[in-house]
Amino acid sequence: MENSWVSWLTCLLLFLCGGIFFKVVPDIGFKSILSWEAFSAIGTFSAVVVSLYLARSTDRKRQADNKARSSLVAARLSPIAEALEGYLEDLLSWVYFDDLDSLEPISDIRERVKRLRIYLDRMSMQDIERIISIDASTANYLSRAVGEVEGLIVSVERESKEWNAISQPSKDFYRNHWGDAIVSARDFLLIALPKLVSAAQIAAPTPSWGDFYE
Repeated sequence: MENSWVSWLTCLLLFLCGGIFFKVVPDIGFKSILSWEAFSAIGTFSAVVVSLYLARSTDRKRQADNKARSSLVAARLSPIAEALEGYLEDLLSWVYFDDLDSLEPISDIRERVKRLRIYLDRMSMQDIERIISIDASTANYLSRAVGEVEGLIVSVERESKEWNAISQPSKDFYRNHWGDAIVSARDFLLIALPKLVSAAQIAAPTPSWGDFYE
C-alpha cells in the first residue's frame, strides 16, 4: 500500500513540476477552451496514470503467484523440518546423557551425525529462500538452523582420532560444542516451525473424513 501512494505522489509531482499543470489551468480556467496543447498534456498525464496502475496490478499478481509457490514449498518442507527437529532432540539426549564416554568408535559417532544430511539434502537453500514470500523471519530461522547443523557435521567429520584416543579436555570441548550446536539448531527450528506448519496447512489442509466422501 505504501508503494502505491509513493507511485501516485511521484506522478503528481512530475505533473506539477513539469509545467504541464500551469499550461492546462490557464486554458481551462480563463479561456474555458481546451487547446491541443492542453489535450496533449492531459493525454500524457493519463498515460502515466494508466501505466502506473497496470504496473501496480502486475506487481500484485506477481506477489500473489510468489506467495502461492512459497506455500507449496512450505507444505513440502514442513514435515521434513519437523522430522529434523525430532532427530535433533534424540541426538541431544545421546550427547548429554550417554556423555560420549563409552568406547564407541568415532566412526559410529560420525555415522549418527551423518544422518542429519538426509534432512539437509531435502531442504535446499533455494527452497528456504522461497519462504521469504510468506515470512522473512521464518526463512531466517530455517537458514540459521541449517547452518548450525552443517557446522556440526563438519566438526564431527573433521575429527579423525578414535574416541578413546582423544584427551578428556578435548572430549569435554567437543561435547559442549556439539551439544550447543544441536541446541541452537533445534531452537531455531522450534521458532520457525509454527509459521511453517501454518503456511503448509493453508496450502494443503489436512483432509477430513468428509473430504474422502465428497
